[in-house]
Amino acid sequence: MTRKNNWHKGEFIPKHPEKYIGTYPIIFRSSWENAFMQKCDNHPSIQKWASESIKIPYYNPLTQKPTIYIPDFLIQYVDRTGKI
Repeated sequence: MTRKNNWHKGEFIPKHPEKYIGTYPIIFRSSWENAFMQKCDNHPSIQKWASESIKIPYYNPLTQKPTIYIPDFLIQYVDRTGKI
């Protein structure tokens, strides 16, 4: 569910807020992110999820500077064998 009808950027409002472990507001920046957030929120195998919740520092050999990578999503799910 979105607060805005703009599919390119907006705030995502989860139907299952107990599954979301990130910070609020939950912002999507594309229709793909919005659709993926809906899938994370509604899929029964996904136990927890977050958007842009971790920062991974690394050294960029091209720029020769330390920088940070922020993954779009972090997901905890149960696979077909029941393993988390």
